[in-house]
Amino acid sequence: MFRRFAAVILSAILLSPGWLGMTGMTLLIGFVPLLWVSASYDDTRRSWWGMFGWATLAFVLWNAAWVTDRCGEWTAALDEVEAALAQGGSGSAQLDALTTLWQKPQGYLHIVISHEELDEAEALLAQAEAMAAQGDSQSLYPVLAELRGQFQLIAETQRISAKN
Repeated sequence: MFRRFAAVILSAILLSPGWLGMTGMTLLIGFVPLLWVSASYDDTRRSWWGMFGWATLAFVLWNAAWVTDRCGEWTAALDEVEAALAQGGSGSAQLDALTTLWQKPQGYLHIVISHEELDEAEALLAQAEAMAAQGDSQSLYPVLAELRGQFQLIAETQRISAKN
């Protein structure tokens, strides 16, 4: 049992770099621990369900790492917006970059995350863009703080923890 659990964790770790912007070389190797787990089962239906559970756990762990990494990227982009505002800029270019980062994975995110959380972040991002276009930087700071909190909420809901 412990060896299977360790193999699943290893599989999730090896699958993650390919989707986290690092090397994709570990992707094929990432399936080897899952293949080792599957080799320990026979051809019965009960064994199939057991293997399905281990594979599901591996992909849940991988998804948690991926979503947490995306939220980190969005938060870093928010830091860039705030830095531009602190230097007297409007932050529009940085918000456009954040919007681009946000839009890329939307298809996948709508599959794995509650729509309400994503819609709230989308609305806050649109509100921030409108304020930046108007040059209202003082009202923009609270919206950026709410958006940061929403990104943290999205990451928290995908983490493996006792609360979830």
